[in-house]
Amino acid sequence: GHGEIPEFEPTLVRAGGTILVQRDRRADTVTASTSMRQAIEEGSGVILFPEGTSTSGQRVLPFRSPLFEPAIELRQAVHTAALHYSTPVGSLPAADVVCWWGDASFMPHLWQLLQLPRIDAYVAFGECAINGGDRKALSASAHDAVASLHESLKSEGA
Repeated sequence: GHGEIPEFEPTLVRAGGTILVQRDRRADTVTASTSMRQAIEEGSGVILFPEGTSTSGQRVLPFRSPLFEPAIELRQAVHTAALHYSTPVGSLPAADVVCWWGDASFMPHLWQLLQLPRIDAYVAFGECAINGGDRKALSASAHDAVASLHESLKSEGA
């Protein structure tokens, strides 16, 4: 988990349509699934970060399969993508200054991030949508696809 989380953060992320999940509460996963299902039924797309935590971005952690249940129930294909960040030469690495993870306090992290002259963000999209199976199979297939995309971004020197 993170260190201090400013009180304004949940308000800002909810205003942007973010569905928050408190990882240590099973009921939050159920609530998030209901919200995702409703968004999909209303015709909205849902972007999911299924690792269940924030990381340094060096590798892709296992995915939390319960978060794939709405896609299974609604028979929706899952599209995959991977993100990779880099910072300018002479700056702190992206794992330290772009990614907010571990016990880092938010305000010092934000201040350090704002000091960067730029951040390069790279995105790779999967070629095919992934369908069917149960949530564990879908989660595993999505994980394999994202991990492969992530490695391709890292190996391209991005």
